[in-house]
Amino acid sequence: MMWIAVAVGVLLGLALVYAVRRRRRVRPEARPPDGYAIALGHYEAGRQAEAETALRQVVRARPEFPDARFKLANTLAELGRLDEAEAMYRQALRLKPDFHQVHNNLGNLLRSKGLRDEAEACFRRGIDCQADFPEALMNLGILLAEDGRAKEAEDAFRRALRGNPDHVDVLYNLALLLGGGGRLDEAEAACRHALRLSPGSALAANVLGTLLVRQPERIAEAEAAYRQALAIQPDFPEALNNLGALCRLTGRWQEAEAAYRQALKVDPGHVVVLDNLAHLHLLQGHFEQGWAEMEYRWLTDRNREFRGFFQPRWDGKAFLGKTLLVHYEQGAGDGIQFFRYLPKVAAMGGRLVVECPASLYRLFRDNLPAEVRLVRCQEALPDFDLYCPLMSLPLAFQTRLETIPANVPYLKPPAEAVANCPLLTARPGAQVLVGVLWAGNPGHHNDRNRSLDFSLLEPLLATPGVTWAILQLERRPEGFERLAASSGWLDPMGGVKDFADTAAIIAQLDLVVGVDTSVIHLAGALGKPVWLLLPLMPDWRWLLGREDSPWYPGIRLFRQSEYNAWPEVVRRVACALPTERDALLHSKLGTT
Repeated sequence: MMWIAVAVGVLLGLALVYAVRRRRRVRPEARPPDGYAIALGHYEAGRQAEAETALRQVVRARPEFPDARFKLANTLAELGRLDEAEAMYRQALRLKPDFHQVHNNLGNLLRSKGLRDEAEACFRRGIDCQADFPEALMNLGILLAEDGRAKEAEDAFRRALRGNPDHVDVLYNLALLLGGGGRLDEAEAACRHALRLSPGSALAANVLGTLLVRQPERIAEAEAAYRQALAIQPDFPEALNNLGALCRLTGRWQEAEAAYRQALKVDPGHVVVLDNLAHLHLLQGHFEQGWAEMEYRWLTDRNREFRGFFQPRWDGKAFLGKTLLVHYEQGAGDGIQFFRYLPKVAAMGGRLVVECPASLYRLFRDNLPAEVRLVRCQEALPDFDLYCPLMSLPLAFQTRLETIPANVPYLKPPAEAVANCPLLTARPGAQVLVGVLWAGNPGHHNDRNRSLDFSLLEPLLATPGVTWAILQLERRPEGFERLAASSGWLDPMGGVKDFADTAAIIAQLDLVVGVDTSVIHLAGALGKPVWLLLPLMPDWRWLLGREDSPWYPGIRLFRQSEYNAWPEVVRRVACALPTERDALLHSKLGTT
């Protein structure tokens, strides 16, 4: 019986050795398959065609190996074959549902296809599979920021940084988000931290420039940041575009054009650069190029109003027997400026439908021919055969500087608004009424350059013999009402509902003085004398080096001579005002 016990012991020992060896042996399905290393070499080297071929061979040989499908999906995405890439990502997830990198990359692909809800779900599943997965948290934050969910986006970025405080990409995306919310100091701190970690990050240097350029006193630092980005990466189109915008802002339009053109050498289809170059051409009065290039605006993120109509675009020719829709776009000032074309369109023989916002509806209604149908934005559109965006009318009419339709007034306040308007009366001894406004829409992309602080108007408002009427609806300083009452300024805007009411107020004034806003366009269209205060590089419609405007013959332009030099502009206006006051008073007395 002894030999049986020995035999059993030997067998158990052999079984134990076998079990240990088996535990140490790599499972066949976990071992990288033959050819995978070669495929990865092609993939890492950017040889996409070779990588695709090699990875497909691996997938055929080992269909249960998810990593090869993941790399193949990445390759297909880089080749622009998004549907195939999506299918391959989903195959990888069926093999390995907790494959967090696949969830992240699939989310990016779905985001690029506009499937934002599905993309968000993918990012969140990737985060669930691996807590504090920084790439998925960053991509989730980017998507949330794009959707206007700033608080959730910030939470995602900060959670990513808790797991990896030195993640450069997360830091500069956080900086962009904070900067967009006006938290410039926090944004700059995040961006500079990214640059300390990665001095060679052109992206972080470019973002720093976008933060600094919003602070006029730091414009030189902003330029240095853009140039740092370009020293790191000379073919960086976004930094070239930003440098061009800064040069334009500071009056160096030739340098701006050179930067834009360099960006287009790198990326000929960069629509933001093309749109900026269009505005630069219009600013120089090169209308033939400018109007055509302005059509790039429909491709930029800044203009999300592309309607995608199936009807043909109007080409400017007569449309007898057909209905043409002119649809609204961009701001109220643009609507007022380009209203001048609508009677010309209405006279071309067809039926005209005009779309406009509610704030302009009464004003437009009373100034269009009766046969024109006016529709408020967001209302259902009637049937139409052709369409044209409002700001494409100059292109349709092939407008040049010498052919701008500038017969003013081309608007008048509606009788209803005039009847309900408060009567404005000058103070005794100050028989001239002057309207004033100092700031526009804070959401406008160029507001920080075209608006000024109310306190800078002090030299102007001290002019004797003038009664001031405040045309500013919003952005009034604290205690303004008490200041207005003590200074004898009129404040007629309390009952204003729309531009028809504002027009009725402006009609009673002798002069309007202000910065570039929709109210200035309204005053110009009403034929009222206007003094317009402009930054060094104004909006394209005010052109370069002129004191007058071919769009509004009654406008006089007061331009900055240096960047951000508003006090000097106000002083010139204040010096010129007494002479204008006397001329206006003489004119009024001469007509009574």
